Amino acid sequence: MKYRFDALLRIRKNEENVRQKEMAQANAHLITQEDRLQFMKSVEKQTKSGLDERVSRDPDINVLLLHSRFYNGLNQQKNLQERIIGEATSFCEGRRQGLAEAMKKRRTLELLKDRQIEKLRSAERKRETDFMDEVAANVKRARRI
Repeated sequence: MKYRFDALLRIRKNEENVRQKEMAQANAHLITQEDRLQFMKSVEKQTKSGLDERVSRDPDINVLLLHSRFYNGLNQQKNLQERIIGEATSFCEGRRQGLAEAMKKRRTLELLKDRQIEKLRSAERKRETDFMDEVAANVKRARRI
């Protein structure tokens, strides 16, 4: 029984392309979230150095209270951002597994198609060999006559 693997292979390739696109979008989202966290950390570092300089010049309690509230809010945002990154990482890993599965299915179909093509070639070679043997036998018989 012959199977037509071309249509199935096209479907698998399209599925793999969709999975690659989903993986790329998930990865881009993860990178964006990590960049946001890095930005928060750099803002915290810059403000701490600015605060140290300001406190050494003029230690005002209102400025210290303002910075304390700012750092508390920033820490809450960083914790939230780290949780978002964790979820994005697990989502990205799920997409990666889906892509790996789609690639495996496509590769399996390619191997089956290659095997079918090799069987057809082998059968064609056998028919050609049988035909050539028959021709040679006919020529040998014709020479005897």
